[in-house]
Amino acid sequence: MTNSNDKSGELLGQERRRRWSPEQKLAMVRESLEPGLG
Repeated sequence: MTNSNDKSGELLGQERRRRWSPEQKLAMVRESLEPGLG
């Protein structure tokens, strides 16, 4: 479970540094929802 928390923290940090467009955010969410990544 710690790995998923670390990944979410890194994603939030990247979002603060770089302003992702709505399309990019949707793509990231879809990828995170797809099975096999974790």
